[in-house]
Amino acid sequence: MTQSTHRYHPPGSPLASDTTTSEAMRRVLNRPSLASQLMTEIAHQLMDDKPSQELTPRCWGDALTRAHDRALKKAPPTIAHRVFHRVLEELPALRLGETGGEYSLRLRDAAKGL
Repeated sequence: MTQSTHRYHPPGSPLASDTTTSEAMRRVLNRPSLASQLMTEIAHQLMDDKPSQELTPRCWGDALTRAHDRALKKAPPTIAHRVFHRVLEELPALRLGETGGEYSLRLRDAAKGL
């Protein structure tokens, strides 16, 4: 009688042959970071709110609030706080007379690096 060379590896183990686990891990690892998701959501909100008009402080604040609520609603408060502040540190500087749409494009580009 020959001994089996197959060994049991618990689900979630890097050595597990469970395709469901492998697929789930692949999806999680390919997902953008929360910081990237937040910055992309800010860009999306700016495009939804008069993208051809000059970006005003009020418009900016509204977009930031909506994006925070949408992108970080499921994150624990401590994580949401850290992600929010990281994004604030990484935001491209606003240019004088820049429209919401123009800034949105720069935000999407910056989000790729997060």
